[in-house]
Amino acid sequence: MAIKLDLEKAYDRVSWEFIDASLIAVGIPTFLRKVIMSAIFLSAMQILWNGVPTHKFKPDRGIRQGCPLSPYLFMLCMDWLGQIIRKEMEIGNWDPIQLSRNGPTISHFFLLIIWLYLVRLI
Repeated sequence: MAIKLDLEKAYDRVSWEFIDASLIAVGIPTFLRKVIMSAIFLSAMQILWNGVPTHKFKPDRGIRQGCPLSPYLFMLCMDWLGQIIRKEMEIGNWDPIQLSRNGPTISHFFLLIIWLYLVRLI
């Protein structure tokens, strides 16, 4: 059995509040956290429409692909999400998915995918 996870659009969908909560959860000092978050908040984007750039606009979520911090921030968020899922499973609020009647259960398989992605980047 093969499982394919599409994380192509995941960078664009990460909530800034969740990034900040993840940084707090791992104990990043306040000064460094503010520097990281300001780099995210202050980003602006343009779209090339028929070869002509549009006006700049500010996104309200997501992290930029191509930024050196982005893979690490994304991994940090996925790790924090995995910890939240694990805690919810322990108290019975999250049920893992069973692939077949006698098959294994999957609760947060994406963590392996993210770690493999990071190893490929390094």
